[in-house]
This record gives sequence, structure tokens and C-alpha cells, in this order.
Amino acid sequence: MSFALKLPLSGANLIKDTIKWLRDNQMWPKRAKVQKVDNGFVFPLLCTERRDAVNICTHFGVCELIEPNESLTTWESSQQKFSRYLDEHDVPPIKMKIDRYGDIAVVFIPTDKQIHKNIYGNAFLHVFSDFDRVCIKSVQCDGTFRAAQYEIIAKRDGAPNDLCSIYTESGTRLHIDLNKFFFSSRLASERKRLRNAIQEEESVLVMFAGSGPFGTVIARENPFVKRLTMIEMNPECENYIEKNINENNLENVVDFFIGDVNVVLPELDGIYNRFVLPCPRIAIDYVPLLIENQRIFADNCFLHLYVFCSEEELQSHIIRAISMLEGALMDILKVESHKSGSQNASTIRFCIDIEFKRTD
Repeated sequence: MSFALKLPLSGANLIKDTIKWLRDNQMWPKRAKVQKVDNGFVFPLLCTERRDAVNICTHFGVCELIEPNESLTTWESSQQKFSRYLDEHDVPPIKMKIDRYGDIAVVFIPTDKQIHKNIYGNAFLHVFSDFDRVCIKSVQCDGTFRAAQYEIIAKRDGAPNDLCSIYTESGTRLHIDLNKFFFSSRLASERKRLRNAIQEEESVLVMFAGSGPFGTVIARENPFVKRLTMIEMNPECENYIEKNINENNLENVVDFFIGDVNVVLPELDGIYNRFVLPCPRIAIDYVPLLIENQRIFADNCFLHLYVFCSEEELQSHIIRAISMLEGALMDILKVESHKSGSQNASTIRFCIDIEFKRTD
């Protein structure tokens, strides 16, 4: 429990100075907020000793000291609430690491502490009211469709037993199921980067589209996209891609195909300016397939090729991709690379951006 100060309504002009003084004197909890009540403004204090709280109150003069009580727990930081809950249940502390997927929280619990996983799960529910399910990853991404497996370790009464949710990103609503296909909220900034890269009217092809996060975000958030096509092999994704297209009113812009890209790509018609291959394990191996079907290339094209590698290995991947394009008589206009996350300390996800031009 902690103390708080209450500043009268007449002291509204002192709010900023009060917060600054508390911060300067390390008495302001991280991410704390001033709460307006009927007769004043309440400031949480980062102290549990009454003597310290009285001294602070005396410094300000016009403030009233609020004693610790149950309502004060709402002014604790999230980490403080989390730690207090764990203390009350006699389990060792862990860091609050959360990936948010709508009303689902994916959390990390060290292996040696997973004997207490249900208590940790309930601690997250205690702290965060916007979640109704908490889960941990039980099987890493694997197999043809790169799907991980998750275990629900805590849920609220009435919450579903599945891992379906609606995830919102940059105003785009995405239907997801964490146990059926690969999806990562950590790629949000990368999807935003590609969305912003399109500065004039373009047609876009997304291979290995999954449930459609790259394609849906790019098409919805950029008015220059006149057509976007997605290809995905996992049949579990079909229903979700269709939902995402309809949810975001993209029926007139986006089309998709469920099937092997080796079969679907040669059957495509139309011309594309931009190619997105967001499957880092295999993407570079499909550059020859694109070149074989270069009839769908516009005069100027952009290739976004994702790879997993170390810093030292990146250049060899860039050289390989450029060599394949130059071997097909493409002029390379610009090459850049961007970090977009990592698997571990030595394996980084890079996006190789190549702008090229047809010479025929």
C-alpha cells in the first residue's frame, strides 16, 4: 500500500509543478496518473512510510494526505500490482513480458518457474483488465505453416477456451487464431514501414500471406494501393483472410488464393509493382520463381525479401538476391536492409529491400 496527496480543485494550476517536484525527488511512480475526484486531484506517492508522506504533504502546504487503503492500489504501477500479487501468493517474481493480441495476453515465464504458471497467469489478469485469457507458448513455430502452439494458463469466467481474437493495428482489425497459423504483433512496425513506402499508385503481391496481416494493413491504410493479391498455402487461413478483407471493407481492392505458390503464381494475370515475401526461412529460395514469371513485373519494381541470418551473413544474402535479378537482366536501382526483429541473440530477421527495373 502507498500514500497519496490530494490537491484541492482550486490548485489545478499547480498540477504540473507538483508532478515535477515528485519526479525530481523520486516520489512519483512510473506510469502513474493524476486522478480527478469530486473535490480535488489525487497524486500517488512512491512511499510507504507515513513520516515521509507527512513531510511531502508539509512541503506543499495546501495538500491533504490520504492514508493507505484498498482504493489506493489502483494508483500503483502495473509492476507494483503484479509484484504485490505474487508476494501475496508466495511465488518468486518474474518480469512482465507481454505480447498483446486483442483480449489475449501471451506472456513469458521462465521454464524453472512454470510450476507456478497458473498463479502468474492470474496475476496478469489481476493487473490488466483488458485481457480475458493469458497463455504461454508451449511449442515453438514449426512445420510447413510455421504455427506455434499456446497453452491457456488463466482465463476469466465465461472467456472462450480457444485462442481466437480480434487484433487492432493502425486502425486495421485482424481476426486471428494463434494456434492455427503464424501471427506476430511484433511485426507491426514492419507492416507500417511497408505501408508507408508506397507513395504512388501500385499493385502489390504478398506471397506466404498467412492470415493476411501484411496485405490487409497495407491495403487498408494506403490509398495508393489499387490492387493487392495474397497467396497462402495453409487452408486454415482461408476463412480468416476472408474475414479480414470483409472486416476492413477491402473487397474491391484485395483478392487472395489458397494454394501452393508454385502453382498459383504462374496462373496470375495482371502487373505488379511491389512483391512482399514475409517468410524468412524460405523467401529467398522463391526469387527464381518470381523471375520465371517476370511477365507480371511492372517496369519498375520493389522486392521486400525477408531472411533470418546473423549480421555477418546478411551481405551474402543480399549478393545472392542481386545476382539472381541481374542474371535475369534486371537493373538494380537501390538496395537497403532493415532489422525487423530476431529469433535470438545471433539470428536476426532482416528485410532486404531491392528496387529494380526491367531492361527489355
